[in-house]
Amino acid sequence: MYLADLNSGRKIVKTVEYTGPRQSADFVHSATGNEALARTSPVSFSNARVNGTAAFASFTSQAVDATAAGGVVARPSYYNEAHNAFTIADGPDRPAAPVDQVFQRHSDGSIWVSTGTSCQSATVCAGWQELDNNPATTSISAGAGTVYQLHKDGSIWQSTGQPCTSATACAGWTELDGNPGTVAIAAGLLTVYQLHKDGSVWRSTGTACTSATSCPGWTKLDGNQATVQISVSNGSLAPA
Repeated sequence: MYLADLNSGRKIVKTVEYTGPRQSADFVHSATGNEALARTSPVSFSNARVNGTAAFASFTSQAVDATAAGGVVARPSYYNEAHNAFTIADGPDRPAAPVDQVFQRHSDGSIWVSTGTSCQSATVCAGWQELDNNPATTSISAGAGTVYQLHKDGSIWQSTGQPCTSATACAGWTELDGNPGTVAIAAGLLTVYQLHKDGSVWRSTGTACTSATSCPGWTKLDGNQATVQISVSNGSLAPA
């Protein structure tokens, strides 16, 4: 199990033995015991997968409202088109479902996400929010409800959606790999893939790096030395 606190930077990695029926998985925003549910701004779950595939199949049977004292205190949105993301908002009103986003990378390495507001002029364009400003970024690829970036050192990073808070603080990224052999990335509906210098192609299982030398969350799909480019179609390079 892997848990990261984006505010403090702390990470928890724990190995446990599970002996249950393995018939369900939950993506939950809740309170424990008799505690009240914390008031939050809308919380979005993205890139949710079970056994490597989209997590959600039926909204009516899977979505559950949070209730207290007979009233709805938080309600989930409908799923996105890929069935791997949703948003939870305080109160009884159902929030809008997540939609595809557009991202841009600048020549200085900064990454921006559109807020949906159009530019007013050639110099006034407030409809973009900065997600990162790292000059080491060489490429980006969007998919699975998020955006990924590749650095010059071959490391791959996944955005958690947390924007930059200052010119030097952009903490909303989780490292998925740190392999200097990586030359390209391509994201699909469910996950991200990488191409190595030796032509091998790898599929992310979503497990983040636990240290500078341990990045176990990848499955090798091919090892053909003639491969020089990868592209994702219909959300996956792997068979369903």
